Parts: sequence; C-alpha cells; structure tokens
Amino acid sequence: MDRFGGWKPQYSGKRSDEFWNAVNALPDPSHTVMYIFGCALQDLESRVLQALVAAQEMEKERDGG
Repeated sequence: MDRFGGWKPQYSGKRSDEFWNAVNALPDPSHTVMYIFGCALQDLESRVLQALVAAQEMEKERDGG
C-alpha cells in the first residue's frame, strides 16, 4: 500500500492540476502568495494523510487485526 493508505491527495499529483492552473493564472503578487500557500497546503495535506493512515493502523492493531 502507498504511504497514504489509498487516500488520494487533492493538492499534489494529477488531481491538483485544476488548482495549480488557477494559481498559475494569477498575476503577481497574488501568484507568489498563492504559490507559497499552495506548497504549504501540499505539505500539510501529506502530513494529515500520513497521520490518518497511522491512526487507522493503530486502531486495527488495538482491535486485534
């Protein structure tokens, strides 16, 4: 299983194309700010999905498998 346990990130990879196209269509300085926020969003989403998978695995182990 992948590192996201089957969950599909929305702000990175193919699913993020529409989001990043919208960000890239903005003029500066809005583009720069939204690009930075988008990168932070990708990082946060990744961490949340990894934590979710870990919590689900812990619950499985706690419940016996």
